[in-house]
Amino acid sequence: MEEAKDLVLDLSQEELLYLLSLFNTPLIPGLDPAILQGASEREIAIAVDVAARALIARGLVIPKENGKVDLNEVVVALVGTCAFPSFSVVLDLVTPLMRQSVFWHGTQNLIIEHSQPMPAIHKFRALAKDSDLVAQIVAWLGELPSNDSKEGSQKISSVTYETSRKLVLDEQKNSEALQILQGEGLTERVGEGIIKAFSEGKVSAKIAFMRHARPDQPSVIDGASFIITSSNIFLITPFEGSSQLEIKEVTVNDLLSWVKIRLDAILESQSTPS
Repeated sequence: MEEAKDLVLDLSQEELLYLLSLFNTPLIPGLDPAILQGASEREIAIAVDVAARALIARGLVIPKENGKVDLNEVVVALVGTCAFPSFSVVLDLVTPLMRQSVFWHGTQNLIIEHSQPMPAIHKFRALAKDSDLVAQIVAWLGELPSNDSKEGSQKISSVTYETSRKLVLDEQKNSEALQILQGEGLTERVGEGIIKAFSEGKVSAKIAFMRHARPDQPSVIDGASFIITSSNIFLITPFEGSSQLEIKEVTVNDLLSWVKIRLDAILESQSTPS
């Protein structure tokens, strides 16, 4: 097989759906479960047949004499890893120009990046063994502000956060939103930064780190939200299972460190003996 870093595969949604049926896995994150919703059995059969023929023509599916098929080893490596990962990282990204989700699925030996460069097209890319996965993840956030000064963590209720966000986005009442945030204890600097993030709409992101369950270990999930302006980065996490949110202004290095700590936790779990 090719070197891992050279493995790249683009698939249509129908092709991906057909391949997953061969893995006996109906869905993976990023595949819209409503893709064939409302289609008749005949339409589904035609779509699957067209996808299968396309994959055969590309050499990704190899027909056998007994009517069964074999899969190209690239398909097994790329799609198979995403169908049965040991761990996953999911990044949901919203910018003024796009909304996109990016997935990294991995095992002890291979990590695959799964993205959608355009609607209904799925790109699978294997990362080189020595890849800096932290840098790969953070790169999707785009250019980050070089803010050196910051304030400590502060807490507000999720209701207050959503109320202020709606005031800014729906009614352009920035001053009123700032008063609400400060009324619950946010400093002026952080409150103004949050309002700026809402009004600029530069980047907002949610990131989740997951270790999938195995016989000797339960599943584990950790994550947070980020909002990024031209001059600030804010990390937002639920506070100890309450309805409060912890808001912390962070630097680029803080962000890199936060991602690395959580990534290391799920990667190290792969080397733990079963």
